[in-house]
Amino acid sequence: MGLNFNNIIFCQAEIPYENQGDLVINKVLLMKLRKYGKLIVNDRQVPDWYCEQLEIADEERASIYQIQFPFLIFLWGFKTLFNRHKNVYLMLRPGHFYGEKASLVKKMKWASLYYFVLKLIGVRVCRIGTSIGSFSDELKQVEKWRAKTMYFYSVRDSLSQDYALKLGIDKVYIFPDLAWLIEKQNEGDRMTWLMQTPDAYTQPLKLEKNDYVVFSFRGDFKEFNASQYKDNLLAALDDIVNTVCGEWLKKLVICYQVRRDSKVCQELIERYKNSCEVIFIEDYLDSQYMYDL
Repeated sequence: MGLNFNNIIFCQAEIPYENQGDLVINKVLLMKLRKYGKLIVNDRQVPDWYCEQLEIADEERASIYQIQFPFLIFLWGFKTLFNRHKNVYLMLRPGHFYGEKASLVKKMKWASLYYFVLKLIGVRVCRIGTSIGSFSDELKQVEKWRAKTMYFYSVRDSLSQDYALKLGIDKVYIFPDLAWLIEKQNEGDRMTWLMQTPDAYTQPLKLEKNDYVVFSFRGDFKEFNASQYKDNLLAALDDIVNTVCGEWLKKLVICYQVRRDSKVCQELIERYKNSCEVIFIEDYLDSQYMYDL
Protein backbone atom coordinates (compact mmCIF):
# COMPACT_ATOMS: atom_id res chain seq x y z
CA MET A 1 0.00 0.00 0.00
CA GLY A 2 1.81 3.13 -1.17
CA LEU A 3 1.14 6.75 -0.29
CA ASN A 4 -2.08 6.83 -2.30
CA PHE A 5 -4.95 8.80 -0.81
CA ASN A 6 -7.36 7.09 -3.18
CA ASN A 7 -7.13 4.10 -0.82
CA ILE A 8 -10.26 3.35 1.21
CA ILE A 9 -9.30 1.37 4.32
CA PHE A 10 -11.86 -0.43 6.48
CA CYS A 11 -11.00 -1.42 10.08
CA GLN A 12 -12.70 -2.76 13.19
CA ALA A 13 -12.99 -1.01 16.56
CA GLU A 14 -14.86 -3.84 18.29
CA ILE A 15 -12.06 -5.60 20.18
CA PRO A 16 -11.54 -7.00 23.71
CA TYR A 17 -12.06 -3.77 25.68
CA GLU A 18 -10.56 -5.07 28.91
CA ASN A 19 -7.17 -5.81 27.33
CA GLN A 20 -4.82 -2.83 27.31
CA GLY A 21 -2.53 -4.63 24.88
CA ASP A 22 -5.29 -4.81 22.26
CA LEU A 23 -6.02 -1.15 22.80
CA VAL A 24 -2.39 -0.23 22.11
CA ILE A 25 -1.91 -2.25 18.93
CA ASN A 26 -5.24 -1.17 17.43
CA LYS A 27 -4.42 2.43 18.24
CA VAL A 28 -1.10 2.06 16.44
CA LEU A 29 -2.78 0.38 13.47
CA LEU A 30 -5.23 3.24 12.95
CA MET A 31 -2.53 5.83 13.50
CA LYS A 32 -0.29 4.32 10.83
CA LEU A 33 -3.04 3.60 8.29
CA ARG A 34 -4.17 7.24 8.21
CA LYS A 35 -1.01 7.99 6.23
CA TYR A 36 -2.15 5.75 3.42
CA GLY A 37 -5.80 6.55 2.76
CA LYS A 38 -9.29 7.29 4.05
CA LEU A 39 -10.22 5.26 7.14
CA ILE A 40 -13.71 3.90 7.75
CA VAL A 41 -13.85 2.27 11.19
CA ASN A 42 -16.68 0.02 12.36
CA ASP A 43 -17.72 1.80 15.57
CA ARG A 44 -21.20 0.29 15.86
CA GLN A 45 -21.86 -1.20 19.31
CA VAL A 46 -18.49 0.13 20.47
CA PRO A 47 -18.51 2.28 23.65
CA ASP A 48 -17.90 5.99 23.09
CA TRP A 49 -15.06 6.01 25.62
CA TYR A 50 -13.24 3.36 23.61
CA CYS A 51 -13.66 5.25 20.35
CA GLU A 52 -12.20 8.27 22.14
CA GLN A 53 -9.21 6.22 23.29
CA LEU A 54 -8.67 5.11 19.70
CA GLU A 55 -9.10 8.74 18.60
CA ILE A 56 -11.55 7.86 15.84
CA ALA A 57 -12.60 11.05 14.05
CA ASP A 58 -16.30 11.64 13.35
CA GLU A 59 -15.76 11.37 9.61
CA GLU A 60 -14.00 8.00 10.09
CA ARG A 61 -16.96 6.36 11.84
CA ALA A 62 -18.86 3.76 9.84
CA SER A 63 -21.99 4.67 11.83
CA ILE A 64 -22.42 7.87 9.79
CA TYR A 65 -23.41 5.70 6.83
CA GLN A 66 -26.95 4.33 6.64
CA ILE A 67 -25.80 0.83 5.79
CA GLN A 68 -24.34 -2.09 7.75
CA PHE A 69 -20.54 -2.45 7.78
CA PRO A 70 -20.21 -5.64 5.64
CA PHE A 71 -22.46 -4.16 2.94
CA LEU A 72 -20.62 -0.84 3.15
CA ILE A 73 -17.33 -2.57 2.31
CA PHE A 74 -18.99 -4.40 -0.57
CA LEU A 75 -20.51 -1.17 -1.89
CA TRP A 76 -17.19 0.69 -1.85
CA GLY A 77 -15.50 -2.29 -3.49
CA PHE A 78 -18.11 -2.44 -6.23
CA LYS A 79 -17.90 1.33 -6.82
CA THR A 80 -14.13 1.11 -7.36
CA LEU A 81 -14.23 -2.14 -9.34
CA PHE A 82 -13.64 -0.33 -12.63
CA ASN A 83 -11.42 2.44 -11.26
CA ARG A 84 -7.82 1.29 -11.30
CA HIS A 85 -6.74 4.41 -9.41
CA LYS A 86 -8.67 3.45 -6.28
CA ASN A 87 -8.17 0.47 -3.95
CA VAL A 88 -10.31 -0.80 -1.09
CA TYR A 89 -8.74 -2.62 1.86
CA LEU A 90 -10.24 -4.52 4.76
CA MET A 91 -7.74 -4.73 7.62
CA LEU A 92 -8.49 -7.55 10.05
CA ARG A 93 -7.90 -6.63 13.65
CA PRO A 94 -4.47 -7.48 15.10
CA GLY A 95 -3.96 -9.61 18.20
CA HIS A 96 -4.30 -13.32 18.93
CA PHE A 97 -6.79 -15.41 16.95
CA TYR A 98 -7.60 -18.87 18.29
CA GLY A 99 -10.56 -21.06 19.19
CA GLU A 100 -12.38 -24.35 19.05
CA LYS A 101 -16.07 -23.55 19.56
CA ALA A 102 -18.54 -24.67 16.90
CA SER A 103 -20.05 -21.18 16.84
CA LEU A 104 -16.66 -19.71 15.90
CA VAL A 105 -16.19 -22.28 13.14
CA LYS A 106 -19.58 -21.36 11.68
CA LYS A 107 -18.78 -17.65 11.88
CA MET A 108 -15.41 -18.13 10.15
CA LYS A 109 -16.99 -20.20 7.38
CA TRP A 110 -19.30 -17.29 6.59
CA ALA A 111 -16.32 -14.93 6.83
CA SER A 112 -14.40 -17.06 4.31
CA LEU A 113 -17.29 -16.88 1.87
CA TYR A 114 -17.62 -13.14 2.41
CA TYR A 115 -13.88 -12.57 1.87
CA PHE A 116 -14.05 -14.61 -1.34
CA VAL A 117 -16.82 -12.35 -2.66
CA LEU A 118 -14.78 -9.28 -1.67
CA LYS A 119 -11.77 -10.70 -3.48
CA LEU A 120 -13.85 -11.11 -6.66
CA ILE A 121 -14.68 -7.39 -6.69
CA GLY A 122 -11.12 -6.36 -5.90
CA VAL A 123 -11.25 -5.67 -2.15
CA ARG A 124 -7.92 -6.50 -0.54
CA VAL A 125 -8.33 -8.34 2.76
CA CYS A 126 -5.18 -8.05 4.90
CA ARG A 127 -4.09 -9.46 8.23
CA ILE A 128 -1.10 -7.98 10.07
CA GLY A 129 0.25 -8.09 13.60
CA THR A 130 -1.53 -11.33 14.50
CA SER A 131 -0.77 -14.58 16.33
CA ILE A 132 -2.76 -17.70 15.44
CA GLY A 133 -3.62 -21.00 17.14
CA SER A 134 -4.49 -23.25 18.61
CA PHE A 135 -7.49 -24.29 16.45
CA SER A 136 -9.91 -27.17 16.43
CA ASP A 137 -9.45 -29.59 13.51
CA GLU A 138 -12.38 -28.03 11.65
CA LEU A 139 -11.16 -24.48 12.24
CA LYS A 140 -7.73 -25.44 10.90
CA GLN A 141 -9.34 -26.22 7.55
CA VAL A 142 -11.42 -23.05 7.65
CA GLU A 143 -8.34 -20.94 8.36
CA LYS A 144 -6.65 -22.48 5.33
CA TRP A 145 -9.65 -21.47 3.19
CA ARG A 146 -9.66 -17.95 4.62
CA ALA A 147 -5.96 -17.50 3.89
CA LYS A 148 -6.59 -18.13 0.19
CA THR A 149 -8.99 -15.18 0.06
CA MET A 150 -6.53 -12.71 1.59
CA TYR A 151 -4.39 -10.22 -0.29
CA PHE A 152 -1.76 -10.22 2.48
CA TYR A 153 -1.60 -12.90 5.20
CA SER A 154 0.94 -12.41 7.96
CA VAL A 155 1.63 -13.35 11.58
CA ARG A 156 3.69 -11.59 14.23
CA ASP A 157 5.85 -14.47 15.48
CA SER A 158 7.69 -17.51 14.16
CA LEU A 159 5.59 -19.98 16.18
CA SER A 160 2.46 -18.74 14.41
CA GLN A 161 4.27 -18.89 11.08
CA ASP A 162 5.21 -22.53 11.69
CA TYR A 163 1.62 -23.25 12.73
CA ALA A 164 0.27 -21.67 9.54
CA LEU A 165 2.69 -23.62 7.37
CA LYS A 166 1.58 -26.87 9.02
CA LEU A 167 -2.02 -25.95 8.17
CA GLY A 168 -1.01 -25.78 4.53
CA ILE A 169 -0.95 -21.99 4.25
CA ASP A 170 2.00 -21.53 1.91
CA LYS A 171 2.11 -17.72 1.67
CA VAL A 172 2.55 -16.46 5.21
CA TYR A 173 4.76 -13.51 6.10
CA ILE A 174 6.15 -12.18 9.37
CA PHE A 175 4.78 -8.75 10.33
CA PRO A 176 6.00 -7.94 13.86
CA ASP A 177 3.74 -6.89 16.72
CA LEU A 178 2.36 -3.40 16.11
CA ALA A 179 3.46 -2.31 19.59
CA TRP A 180 6.98 -2.01 18.16
CA LEU A 181 5.75 0.93 16.05
CA ILE A 182 5.10 3.20 19.03
CA GLU A 183 7.05 6.37 18.32
CA LYS A 184 9.08 8.51 20.67
CA GLN A 185 9.95 12.17 20.80
CA ASN A 186 13.42 13.62 20.44
CA GLU A 187 16.18 11.86 22.32
CA GLY A 188 16.07 12.80 25.99
CA ASP A 189 12.39 13.75 25.98
CA ARG A 190 9.59 11.69 27.51
CA MET A 191 8.32 8.95 25.26
CA THR A 192 5.21 9.91 23.35
CA TRP A 193 2.26 7.91 24.65
CA LEU A 194 -0.68 7.14 22.40
CA MET A 195 -3.50 7.48 24.92
CA GLN A 196 -2.81 10.44 27.18
CA THR A 197 -4.67 10.52 30.49
CA PRO A 198 -5.16 13.36 33.02
CA ASP A 199 -2.42 11.80 35.18
CA ALA A 200 0.01 11.35 32.32
CA TYR A 201 3.04 12.40 34.36
CA THR A 202 2.20 10.50 37.55
CA GLN A 203 4.36 7.45 38.01
CA PRO A 204 2.67 4.29 39.33
CA LEU A 205 5.76 3.51 41.42
CA LYS A 206 8.04 5.82 43.35
CA LEU A 207 11.11 4.00 42.11
CA GLU A 208 13.95 4.88 39.82
CA LYS A 209 13.33 3.44 36.38
CA ASN A 210 16.46 1.29 36.51
CA ASP A 211 15.70 -0.24 39.92
CA TYR A 212 13.27 -2.93 38.84
CA VAL A 213 12.20 -5.47 36.25
CA VAL A 214 8.54 -6.08 35.38
CA PHE A 215 6.82 -9.45 34.98
CA SER A 216 3.43 -9.41 33.28
CA PHE A 217 2.01 -12.65 31.91
CA ARG A 218 -1.25 -13.92 30.48
CA GLY A 219 -2.82 -16.83 32.33
CA ASP A 220 -6.00 -17.64 30.44
CA PHE A 221 -4.81 -19.97 27.72
CA LYS A 222 -4.73 -23.71 28.01
CA GLU A 223 -1.02 -24.14 27.26
CA PHE A 224 -0.14 -22.36 30.50
CA ASN A 225 -1.67 -25.18 32.49
CA ALA A 226 0.19 -27.84 30.53
CA SER A 227 2.99 -29.08 32.78
CA GLN A 228 5.77 -28.99 30.18
CA TYR A 229 5.00 -25.46 29.04
CA LYS A 230 4.67 -24.16 32.58
CA ASP A 231 7.84 -25.92 33.76
CA ASN A 232 9.85 -24.48 30.88
CA LEU A 233 8.47 -20.99 31.46
CA LEU A 234 9.18 -21.04 35.20
CA ALA A 235 12.70 -22.37 34.62
CA ALA A 236 13.38 -19.41 32.32
CA LEU A 237 11.88 -16.97 34.82
CA ASP A 238 13.98 -18.48 37.62
CA ASP A 239 17.12 -17.70 35.62
CA ILE A 240 15.95 -14.14 35.00
CA VAL A 241 15.13 -13.57 38.68
CA ASN A 242 18.48 -15.03 39.77
CA THR A 243 20.26 -12.58 37.49
CA VAL A 244 18.33 -9.34 37.88
CA CYS A 245 17.37 -9.76 41.54
CA GLY A 246 20.20 -11.90 42.85
CA GLU A 247 23.18 -10.51 40.96
CA TRP A 248 21.98 -7.04 40.01
CA LEU A 249 19.96 -6.46 43.22
CA LYS A 250 16.93 -5.09 41.41
CA LYS A 251 13.34 -5.34 42.58
CA LEU A 252 10.71 -7.51 40.90
CA VAL A 253 7.46 -5.75 39.95
CA ILE A 254 4.47 -7.89 38.97
CA CYS A 255 1.38 -6.47 37.24
CA TYR A 256 -1.29 -7.48 34.76
CA GLN A 257 -2.89 -5.97 31.66
CA VAL A 258 -6.15 -7.95 31.88
CA ARG A 259 -8.00 -8.37 35.18
CA ARG A 260 -8.48 -12.12 34.86
CA ASP A 261 -4.69 -12.57 34.73
CA SER A 262 -4.36 -11.62 38.39
CA LYS A 263 -4.24 -15.31 39.35
CA VAL A 264 -1.00 -16.02 37.51
CA CYS A 265 0.48 -12.92 39.17
CA GLN A 266 -0.28 -14.42 42.58
CA GLU A 267 1.50 -17.63 41.58
CA LEU A 268 4.61 -15.69 40.62
CA ILE A 269 4.52 -13.73 43.87
CA GLU A 270 4.43 -16.94 45.92
CA ARG A 271 7.30 -18.36 43.92
CA TYR A 272 9.67 -15.40 44.29
CA LYS A 273 8.67 -13.55 47.47
CA ASN A 274 11.33 -15.31 49.56
CA SER A 275 14.19 -14.82 47.09
CA CYS A 276 13.80 -11.12 46.22
CA GLU A 277 11.82 -7.99 46.95
CA VAL A 278 8.52 -8.37 45.10
CA ILE A 279 6.13 -5.47 44.47
CA PHE A 280 2.65 -6.37 43.24
CA ILE A 281 0.55 -3.69 41.56
CA GLU A 282 -2.92 -4.90 42.50
CA ASP A 283 -4.82 -2.20 40.62
CA TYR A 284 -5.70 -2.62 36.98
CA LEU A 285 -3.34 -0.21 35.23
CA ASP A 286 -4.70 2.31 32.77
CA SER A 287 -2.88 2.75 29.49
CA GLN A 288 -0.66 5.61 30.67
CA TYR A 289 0.43 3.85 33.87
CA MET A 290 1.16 0.69 31.95
CA TYR A 291 3.53 2.59 29.69
CA ASP A 292 5.15 4.56 32.51
CA LEU A 293 5.78 1.34 34.37
